[in-house]
Amino acid sequence: MSKTVTQQKSKKAPSKKVIFVVEDDVARQKEIKIALSHQHHWTFEFYATGKEVLDQLDRKPLAVFIDQDHSSIDNKTKDSIKLIDYIMEKDHDSHVIVFSETENDVLTTEALKHGAIDYIVINDHQYIKMENELRWMEGFLEEREENKKFKMYSTLMTGMVILVVGILIYLYYSEQL
Repeated sequence: MSKTVTQQKSKKAPSKKVIFVVEDDVARQKEIKIALSHQHHWTFEFYATGKEVLDQLDRKPLAVFIDQDHSSIDNKTKDSIKLIDYIMEKDHDSHVIVFSETENDVLTTEALKHGAIDYIVINDHQYIKMENELRWMEGFLEEREENKKFKMYSTLMTGMVILVVGILIYLYYSEQL
C-alpha cells in the first residue's frame, strides 16, 4: 500500500478532516502535498489505486480527489467513473472530485452524473482549483455546523414555548374548575 500522510494545523477548527487523493504518480503526490498542505487543517492521504481507497472508506473521508488517469492493479477500480460509483455506494457523505491534466467534456459529464461534485483541469501543475474546492468544503462544513446549532436552538425554544403555553392553559382551566 503506497500511502503518504500530510497533516496541517489551523487555529479555526481543532478536528482534522481526512482527504483521500488517488494518484499513482509520486512526483504529483509531492506537488499536491506541497501546494495544499499549508493551507488547511486537513490530513491528506495518498493512494496509488482505487482499491486502496475503497479499503479505507469506512474512515469516512471528507473528500476523495481522483486522478482520471490513475493506474490500478485490479479491473474493479481501474475506471474513475466506476470508482466514483463504488465510493458513492459505500459512502454518500464524501465529496468526490475528479482531476486531470487534460480537459475531457465526456468524462466531465459522466463524472458529474455519477456523483462527483467537480471535474478539475490542472494546468502547469497549479493546484489553485483544488485549493478552492477545499475552501468551499470548509465553508460548507462551517455552515452545516451553524445550521445544526440553529436547528437545535430553534427546537429547544419551540419546546419551551409549548411547555409554557401548556402550563398556562393547565393553570387557567384548573382555576375554573
